[in-house]
Amino acid sequence: MECDPQLVADIIVKAALAKRPKARYAAPKVASVALFCRRFMSDALLDRLFGRYMGVPHKVDMG
Repeated sequence: MECDPQLVADIIVKAALAKRPKARYAAPKVASVALFCRRFMSDALLDRLFGRYMGVPHKVDMG
């Protein structure tokens, strides 16, 4: 889920120049999906879904 640094820079400039900036800006577009999901999902569910997407095991063997 890499993002072009120029895209991030453009969004920062957009936020800095806005007369009424938003609380959050998303880059890349997939981040806007995450912000949308936060409205309807608990933190635990969102963590589990993104953990699965990123390949993080649900349980970690500590020894």
